[in-house]
Amino acid sequence: MKKHAFYWLALGLLFMVGCQKELSFELGNTPSKGSLQSDLTGDCLPKTVNGTYVAASPLVPVTNTITVQVNVARTGTYVVNTDTINGYFFRATGTFTTLGANNVTLRGNGTPFTDGIDNFVVRYDTTICDIAVTVLPVGSGPAAFTLTGAPGSCSSANVAGAYAVGVPLAASSTVTLNVNVITAGTYNVTAGPFQGMTFTGTGSLAMGAQTIVLIGTPASIPTTAGANTVPVTAGGTTCSFVVNVVSPAVYTINCPGVMVNGTYQAGTPLGASNTITIPITVMTAGPYSITASINGMTFSNSGTLTLATTSITLNPTLPGTPAMAGTFNLLVGTPSCSIPINCTAGPVIDWSFMIGTTTYQGSTAVGGVTYDITTLPPFSVLDYFGDNVSGDAFTIQLFDLVGGVTPFDTYNSASLPPLNNTVAFTYQDFGVTIDLSADFTDPTVSMVFRITSHNVATKTIIGTFSGTAYDFISNSNKTITNGNFKAVYP
Repeated sequence: MKKHAFYWLALGLLFMVGCQKELSFELGNTPSKGSLQSDLTGDCLPKTVNGTYVAASPLVPVTNTITVQVNVARTGTYVVNTDTINGYFFRATGTFTTLGANNVTLRGNGTPFTDGIDNFVVRYDTTICDIAVTVLPVGSGPAAFTLTGAPGSCSSANVAGAYAVGVPLAASSTVTLNVNVITAGTYNVTAGPFQGMTFTGTGSLAMGAQTIVLIGTPASIPTTAGANTVPVTAGGTTCSFVVNVVSPAVYTINCPGVMVNGTYQAGTPLGASNTITIPITVMTAGPYSITASINGMTFSNSGTLTLATTSITLNPTLPGTPAMAGTFNLLVGTPSCSIPINCTAGPVIDWSFMIGTTTYQGSTAVGGVTYDITTLPPFSVLDYFGDNVSGDAFTIQLFDLVGGVTPFDTYNSASLPPLNNTVAFTYQDFGVTIDLSADFTDPTVSMVFRITSHNVATKTIIGTFSGTAYDFISNSNKTITNGNFKAVYP
């Protein structure tokens, strides 16, 4: 039927393009479930505000951030955002791969109009919490303040997070200090390095009694167990706070009992099911932290262990994609346990394209290429049918006016046959969430195919494509980028 459509093209008649199906290779797009963590007043935890905020000064997304905590009940994708207040807002997207407490950093966007205290509402899933951001007047300089409790112990210092010898500090490793602000402005405070630990914080301070939050740097690794008295100097004053560092857990790994879960394929991103279960015997209770990488994959977990025979589950760091096929030995623990991970060869990809950040791809269907250069001289017709493991399909139909389908030839779906080279393109996923079409009957879209090579000896045609196609599901045009295909004809 498809070939007959091109016979009609050769005669200058309209042709009808049949619809076929193809499935997106999207991964990990199941929404997560969970709740924002807050205190009794509804303020977000840990309600960390990073960076300085000055009226009429655009935010810098890398430094102007806020950190909140989510208790994840189901892993998957997430969007955490705030309302827009005073000309700016905060937002974060990503994928949760572990259940329980997860810290999320939201990046700021926009420019504050005026100074003052802005109270944002943070939203995730069906939950909300509040966080306040102080915006300084235009042209504000460094704040003048004193540390409460100086020159002795920092008054009512709140040290949060877990600390263990040899375990890097996490984003939850924070210290909240009380200060008395004499002149409003910005601050930049560092405590340490002390016994391997460094805490830093920047931000804005209004007049009066305020707090500053210092966050442990990721490179910080405590070296000494016990009560560590850490000094901090700021505003010409010095006080100290205590960080209790414990010895890490001591355990042995039952290497023969390790289980590698999920499937691993070169070129295919890991998902939440790609975990490694490690049976252990704990001899000394305490915290632990494991991170191990091999062949483009990273697995990690941390927590606290009690005396027991139990197991640790290492979760994948997403995105993570096996680089090559083969068996790769992941080394975990001291002494190390060698964990073999078998990565199979990736699927043959004969066609792919993108819509936004989503990639759609597959291979040639059985009997899915017809190249006809004899039936309709001097015309050439290339019919290509692709699918994937889900049984979906993808079609291209090229009509070459002068024959040959040679390198640098172009085919535009908006071109009218039989006076011009033209092409018909269809794509529809199995779940019927997207249904694309581009051909000369719809002048509002334009897909352009370009031939990059045609090897007559191997009967292989390779090309690229991009443009717009109409989506019957959303009733709108979709922009397609990074398209490519390889057709090997009989």
